[in-house]
Amino acid sequence: MRRHYRHIALLLALVGALACAHMARAQDSFLERFIRAGAPPSGSAAKPRPAIPTIRHRYGSGARSPKYGASGYPSRRAGQGRPGDKEADEPIKAKTNPSTTILVIGDALADRLAGGIDQEFADNPDVQVVRKTKPVSSLTRSDLYDWIDGARTVVVGPQHYDVVVILIGMNDWQPMQSGGTTLDPGSDAWRDAYIKRVNALLDVFKEKNLPVVWVGLPMMSLPKLSEQLQGLNALVRDAVHAKGETFVDLHDAFIGEDGKYTDTGPSLTGATVKLRTSDGVSFTKAGALKAAYFADIEVKRIIGAKPAMAPDTTIASPISPVPAAPSSPAALAPPGKGDVERLIDQMAGTPLPPDPVPLIARLSERPLFGPIYPLTAPERAADGQLVGPAPGTRPIAASFAGGPLSAPKPGRTDDFTWRPTP
Repeated sequence: MRRHYRHIALLLALVGALACAHMARAQDSFLERFIRAGAPPSGSAAKPRPAIPTIRHRYGSGARSPKYGASGYPSRRAGQGRPGDKEADEPIKAKTNPSTTILVIGDALADRLAGGIDQEFADNPDVQVVRKTKPVSSLTRSDLYDWIDGARTVVVGPQHYDVVVILIGMNDWQPMQSGGTTLDPGSDAWRDAYIKRVNALLDVFKEKNLPVVWVGLPMMSLPKLSEQLQGLNALVRDAVHAKGETFVDLHDAFIGEDGKYTDTGPSLTGATVKLRTSDGVSFTKAGALKAAYFADIEVKRIIGAKPAMAPDTTIASPISPVPAAPSSPAALAPPGKGDVERLIDQMAGTPLPPDPVPLIARLSERPLFGPIYPLTAPERAADGQLVGPAPGTRPIAASFAGGPLSAPKPGRTDDFTWRPTP
């Protein structure tokens, strides 16, 4: 009897196991159908993307870092910053018929400086800023870009410039080729060759009578690099002053209270902001505005001292009248008619000879007010002593009234006699 129970128990267990397996297969098939319903066809299945190999930089003795070279000067990517650090430059907007154009040339620092200068003159429709910069450039590597030839190409173009702003040098502390010889940075021969290139660049604008504002290099995060670039500033400053041009020193504008480099500092509004990007070289937008402020001081001085353009036709003024030339339309006008009469004829529709200067511009300008006569001030002699009225003379107020003041009539506005109310 016990054997029958055992067989029945085993049979039930086997039936239960088979039922569970069947349910599991049914559930799997349902999930598979659900997944396949939302999946793309097997023929268009996306292929796995190959893994991108990562490049690891190893640093050893003499190896270059991604930011600075072995010699301490910035590498080709220095000054660009990381994608999150460098803000996009705002496009320099063109203006309609500006009277003054500022040219900005140089490397990556000049590129940011141009944006700051443009924002400084954003509300002035008469000042246009033109940016001709090469972020990865220098005066030492003319094989990458020759700034001397580039400047000549710019000034001979159709665009007229009034002031040139230069900021270059962050990539200049590196070997330089001169006469087939490689000159080491900082050597006497290297310094002489560098000064010659600075003078050659200044001469390009000197030939066109264009004033130059050369902006010096600010402090950098690496002390050695800052020392090298400050030495470049000394060379450039002497060369610029020798040419009679202007040099703007940014050293004190980008240092802390301890006299060392700092990436933060007071902005133009006085608030402490980030002035330099994380590479320790480039300007942030606030830093570019601060650098532009010091450059704009000299730029505005030069613009203010620019002589006014002489007009083609001299306009006579009431102070210093200039006789019209025999061939001018004013000389050919009918005799006996002045500018006022001619203007009335023109307004009435009478045709007049062509005149390059409008008649309204020839009329004498009326003064805002006439001569001032003090009515109560006492007269003084030449030695400053008070003098009395001359015999037979009347006060000035009486002369304006046309004679002695008459007594007020009752009821007139100048009758101030008091009459009691009945």
